[in-house]
Amino acid sequence: MNLLDCSNIPLRAIENPIPHKYAKLPAYSQIIHPFYFGEEADKTTCLWLVGLPPLMATYIAPKGKRYITKDGRSNGSYWYQILSMKDRSKNRARTFKGIAEAMAEQWGNQ
Repeated sequence: MNLLDCSNIPLRAIENPIPHKYAKLPAYSQIIHPFYFGEEADKTTCLWLVGLPPLMATYIAPKGKRYITKDGRSNGSYWYQILSMKDRSKNRARTFKGIAEAMAEQWGNQ
């Protein structure tokens, strides 16, 4: 059983990066970024919502420093590119504080 199909849980919010097409997941409900919630970082995050309203932005911050490749192209948010290899997956999986606070404030009384 997967969490998307778990009908005995009436309110669900599943967060994950944009999935590859081969994952064959249903369409996400919403895309958010940390900079919508006061964090100076850009990380595309999908939400699959069941029984919950879309998460509303709380404070639009700058996207933060961009990582520039040697050929001059932007390759995403700087924080995302410079994470140490030792804890890279752990750090990339973290939910930003501003997003977590918005979830608690907006969905906490549901």
